[in-house]
Amino acid sequence: MKQTGAGAAALGLAAAGITGKAQAARTYGISLAGWSLHRTIGEGDGKVPMLDMPKMSRQDFDIEAIELVNRMLASHTGSFGEQKSYLDTLAKNAADNKVKILLIMVDGEGSIGSKNEDQRKDAVKRHSKWIDIAEYLGCH
Repeated sequence: MKQTGAGAAALGLAAAGITGKAQAARTYGISLAGWSLHRTIGEGDGKVPMLDMPKMSRQDFDIEAIELVNRMLASHTGSFGEQKSYLDTLAKNAADNKVKILLIMVDGEGSIGSKNEDQRKDAVKRHSKWIDIAEYLGCH
């Protein structure tokens, strides 16, 4: 246990010392999935608001692209029009931090692969809002 703990501590210290160098040497783009921060980002309880994810991505991790999760957005309910102000703020925060919003993972909007035709149609209808939002935010 002592050797394992010492090894982990040394690895952690080494990683902390080279973080800046490793980030500066990176020659490829990566993105940060919102779900990887699902315990950190949210509303209330000392969590970081989703609107600050672009800033966190750039300033804390030097990552230039993010992937959103519909359920993590504060205004994940309501029509596109009802969400426009929130989406505008999110897009501005991303632009201000030179972060691209690549995609939105969609959860809880029904099964497009359902055997039931009515359920499939409902799922397509519910997902279409997120396609419009993704386009509005400049996702690919």
